[in-house]
Amino acid sequence: MTAIIIGGGIAGTATALALHRAGIESAIYESRPTASTGVGSFLTLAVNGVAVLDELGVRPLASIPTPRMRLALGNGDVLTEFPMGEGTLSVRRSELYDALLEAVADAGIPVHYSKQIVDLETSPTRSTAHFADGTSASGSLLVGADGIGSRVRSLLDPRAPRARYLGLLNTGGFSSGVEVPTEPGVMHMMFGRDTFFSWLASGDGEVWWFANPAERHEPDRARLAEMTSEYWRSRLLDLVHRDDPVATRVLEASDEITPAWAMHDFPDVPVWHRGSAVVVGDAAHAASPSSGQGASMALEDGLALGMLVAGTPDAPTALARFEALRRPRVDRVIAQGKASSAGKAPGPFRPLRDAMLRWYFGKPRPATDTAWLWDYRVADDVRGALTGK
Repeated sequence: MTAIIIGGGIAGTATALALHRAGIESAIYESRPTASTGVGSFLTLAVNGVAVLDELGVRPLASIPTPRMRLALGNGDVLTEFPMGEGTLSVRRSELYDALLEAVADAGIPVHYSKQIVDLETSPTRSTAHFADGTSASGSLLVGADGIGSRVRSLLDPRAPRARYLGLLNTGGFSSGVEVPTEPGVMHMMFGRDTFFSWLASGDGEVWWFANPAERHEPDRARLAEMTSEYWRSRLLDLVHRDDPVATRVLEASDEITPAWAMHDFPDVPVWHRGSAVVVGDAAHAASPSSGQGASMALEDGLALGMLVAGTPDAPTALARFEALRRPRVDRVIAQGKASSAGKAPGPFRPLRDAMLRWYFGKPRPATDTAWLWDYRVADDVRGALTGK
């Protein structure tokens, strides 16, 4: 059995590693001209995602252990503090990419760049991808891991829905030489008067931060690309000037601000697979970044697919099992992420929002409220599905 993987991001590389571990030869086809080295800000890798990296043999990541989160209002009033799972990490996106690509290279899995898929043929036993440069590739299995704007998704189902814009942008950066009144490893999230802002102290003099400024109408990528680092510094400083002064100090000490991008999720993707082709990661079920689970869901998908393909006699049966196993969990994560995004845009009813946040987080909550996110282990779930236990 052989596999072709469209997309060399988190989901694509994790799938390739899981297939390799199962003895299945694969190759990655990435539309970008080069690897995404040094690109992006940082992300939260929940403990369930870290467990997948361990299972796949990926090297330990340079990161900030982030076992707790603190939520506060813009005036500094703390709403609540809760665990994020022992073993949860904050990691630069480029560090995660590099570690996965190093593992791919060590496994001898080829990565082909500048390969933009334009067409797809699939049957129960064979799939062929046709690329914009006139070349093609075939395998017993095709995995669409090409992100939220997935071309594979639309080739599998021309009626596939478009991603849902959440009314928020995401930008961030790294600051040095600034002190924050938050102990290292605690993710401090602030529901500000005019924007949502978060910071995290590394313990070695750096502060990692991100912001989610509201934007009612989704800006196009070209407009976002024109917005400079200094534009964002000025805009964000204006948005946080009435809030806890920590945000202002962090922004002023930030060397460079990551280009903003629009936040999306999917209400539902009806078709995950057809014949011997399937979509995984954001191509199948993009969750809002507010879920803190986007990277972990992609990693879980990769490991689950590799294990199910290895333990199932044919690709269509494996793909049906994959959807049955994964869809209930990712649907729940998407719903949780959408709910988390809802309070980030202050709007004209900010006092009402703040009152509701105080009421909601003032209620006692059992630890099991969030344990379903972090205590889950996809490898155990798949083994149980394969053995019927």
